[in-house]
Amino acid sequence: MAEGTSSGEVGHGQAVEQAVELVYRPTLDDVNQALRARLKRSLGWRFAWVLGIFCYVIFGLLMLLMLVTGRGLGEMPHAVWVAMIVLPLTLWGTPWLQARAVAKHAEQQGEFRVSVDDTGIRITNESSSARYEWQGWGRYAETDGVFVLLSRDKAGVGMMALPKRGVTGPGDADQLRAFLDRHLTRM
Repeated sequence: MAEGTSSGEVGHGQAVEQAVELVYRPTLDDVNQALRARLKRSLGWRFAWVLGIFCYVIFGLLMLLMLVTGRGLGEMPHAVWVAMIVLPLTLWGTPWLQARAVAKHAEQQGEFRVSVDDTGIRITNESSSARYEWQGWGRYAETDGVFVLLSRDKAGVGMMALPKRGVTGPGDADQLRAFLDRHLTRM
């Protein structure tokens, strides 16, 4: 039998690999990387960037129109100036604000202990425990610091971040990647 496997069976004669264990406390960086990875792979991110750029183009054209008609920029309503600054910053700043809120909630849960194997993912922390089967997840992305599992829906509303720094043994990050590749689609 190959090293890293046990004598258990998963149907059709496949050997069960030993679970990968992760132990970590979530950080703002973990959440920020996960949200950015999710957004980059969703239509929402592209929409926010296009809308932000569109706003600046419209505001630029409005300023040009004011100058060409001789009205001057001083005559532009204050609401337009405020919207020109606030709207794009809100669109582009929302992921950062969201990451801070999610990270604060996750940090309050204390230390996370995660076990990943061919049957799914088990998570335990100071206030709860949960078990997720692979069917609940559709795809995953990898950043320098985290593996990001995304739900099957187009927007990837459901998300789970597994920080690489949480693996407990040598080669566990590679074994975790192998579990993810076997059960999910890599993005």
